[in-house]
Amino acid sequence: MRLPRAEELGVFGERVFARGGGAGIATLWTARGVGSFLGPFVAFRLAGHDERGLRRGILWSFVALVVCYCGFAVSPGLWAAAGFLAVANAAGSTLWTYGSALLQRIVPDQVRGRVAAAEMGGMVFSMSTSTWLVGHLLDRGVAPRALMAACGLVALVPAAFWASVQPTFRRAEPRDTAAV
Repeated sequence: MRLPRAEELGVFGERVFARGGGAGIATLWTARGVGSFLGPFVAFRLAGHDERGLRRGILWSFVALVVCYCGFAVSPGLWAAAGFLAVANAAGSTLWTYGSALLQRIVPDQVRGRVAAAEMGGMVFSMSTSTWLVGHLLDRGVAPRALMAACGLVALVPAAFWASVQPTFRRAEPRDTAAV
C-alpha cells in the first residue's frame, strides 16, 4: 500500500494549505511519523496478535486508509489533514507489520526468506511505481486533492479482495514451525 511521499506532502503543505517556510510540510511529516510509530501499538491493543487478530487488523487498516486518504483530500485545513494523515499512516504501518507477522506465522520455514524477499520487492516496486505516477500527474497539472482521494480509493481494491478471502482461511491450530 502506498503512503504519501515527499512531493505530495510538499505540495499540500506549501500550496494547498498555504503554509510557507516549511511549516506545512513539517506538520504533515510529523503527523505521518507519529501515526506510523503508534499504529501497530494501537492495533495490537485493539485487534490482538493471533492469526485472526492479524487478519482483522489488516482489513480494518485498509478501511482506515480509504477513509483517511479521502478525508485528507477534502480537509479544510492543515490540522484536520494532519489528523487524517496520522491515522492513515498508522493504518499503513499496521498493514506492513501485521502482514509481515502473518506471513511469518503461516509460511513454512523452508521458504520464509524467499517469501519475505518477494513481499519486500513487491512493496518497493508498488511504492516506486505509484510515487512516480503521482509525481508525473502532479507535474501534468492534476489537482493534488483529486490525486490524494484516488490514492485512498485505490485501497478499496485490496480491501475488497482481503475481505472476500477471509472465509477461506483455515482455522488451523497454531503449529510449531521449528519442529517441521
